[in-house]
Amino acid sequence: MNATVLLLFGWALSVIAGFLAIMAVTAAGFGEFEPAKVFVFTAMITAFFATALLAGFRGRNARAGRAATTVLMLLIWFGLPVFAAMPFFALQVIPTFSGAYFEAVSGLTTTGATVIQSLDDMPRSIILWRALLQGIGGGLTLLTAVLLLAPFDAALSPVQSTVPGYEAGDLPKSVLSTSRDILPVYVALIMFCFAGLLLSGLPVVDAIVYALTSVSTGGFSATNAGISSYQAPIAELILCLAMLAGATSFLAHRADLIRLPAGGHADVPETRVLLAIALLAALVLGAITVVESASSIDEPTNPFNALRYGAFRAISLITTTGLDNAPTTAVAVPFVVVLGLIMIGGAAFSTSGGLKIFRVSVLMAQAHRELKRLIHPHAVSRARAAGKSFSIETVKPVWSLLFVFLFTAGLIALVLALQGESYETALMAALAALSNAGPAMGMALGEGGSVHNFATMTQVSKLTLTAGMVIGRLEILAVLGLVGWWWHNRI
Repeated sequence: MNATVLLLFGWALSVIAGFLAIMAVTAAGFGEFEPAKVFVFTAMITAFFATALLAGFRGRNARAGRAATTVLMLLIWFGLPVFAAMPFFALQVIPTFSGAYFEAVSGLTTTGATVIQSLDDMPRSIILWRALLQGIGGGLTLLTAVLLLAPFDAALSPVQSTVPGYEAGDLPKSVLSTSRDILPVYVALIMFCFAGLLLSGLPVVDAIVYALTSVSTGGFSATNAGISSYQAPIAELILCLAMLAGATSFLAHRADLIRLPAGGHADVPETRVLLAIALLAALVLGAITVVESASSIDEPTNPFNALRYGAFRAISLITTTGLDNAPTTAVAVPFVVVLGLIMIGGAAFSTSGGLKIFRVSVLMAQAHRELKRLIHPHAVSRARAAGKSFSIETVKPVWSLLFVFLFTAGLIALVLALQGESYETALMAALAALSNAGPAMGMALGEGGSVHNFATMTQVSKLTLTAGMVIGRLEILAVLGLVGWWWHNRI
């Protein structure tokens, strides 16, 4: 294996060790001394492996191509959760290591699926650790987008020419430059969200949790009741803004913050498309809430609250976050609406999952052009998507990605169905894993949907979904590209 890959994995482990040490101090500050001991022990184990890798491969840097970069990302997404899962298992918060590993992968990939059935019984340090994993995972997602996707395929990245810090072949320098340019913007957004939530009346711990899980579009909650328990419309508005910030391009955020003459959101049509989809979905979901509640035996939902629930749910789904502000008695979001929104996802170079708006726009624009050709076979028309022109060479990998995405979702759903899950649960769980939108399953399946179903799934189902979460984060074509490279070199 490339020495640079192992060296950078050692640095990633050292970061996890540092955060584990911080959590040990935090747990002690809460008076949770048993969790504090576990965090200290886990930090020491993680630091040991990190030190071994850093000492063994320091000074042995080698040029790293696309295959080495993909291997590094696979190692990070599959390897880091092994250490991140230890506190869950050691404290018996989750009784099996496979379940603890599922929780850690779900956190780092910002999926938000959980096997913990009672958050209110958890130590506060564990609640914070879950949220911190999603905060770390959001940063890793941005690094993955810049280092793995942008430099290689224009079809996968509509703004690749504006990626800062990337230097082909020099992976350590690319990681350092990208971290310096992108991560401060990410951290600043989390801090702004935390301050706003604190001022809106949320407790300190809850404000930290939701700041981390909203900007990262992760979706882990601080309590069983979730957002609806606070009855704080201002906090919900702040969370909506945070989720939208996480689901739009961080390159555009950076350009706006440093006041570049171009490259901000004014030049990124994906942002306008995202807002338009969110607005339309909010109106639809609000109308459904009003109609459904009017025919129920419970007290009807007034139009203001219906629109409020609809807007929050729409933004939460299109950003693949999965947080819900509606009470448990509220109607479930229609199954097809949930599937459609989480599959679309957010913008390129964001922390959201899904296919991404640019790719969906390419598919729609190409379909429109083909329909026009049926009417005017000899007409010459220029295809544009999300404000950018594209050729048939751009469409090919996007169609390939869609096909492989749907095929993989079907394969995962088949495995879950063979393990005894219902059709709805299997399909929703598969697409939620690939789109990194785990909590969305609860909105479609009704009260307790995501918690109950993930917690009671078999180990085979959990491991299959774990692989789906990582594949969704790495982008399926990147993983297939690595498999093809390995097979080509083998034969």
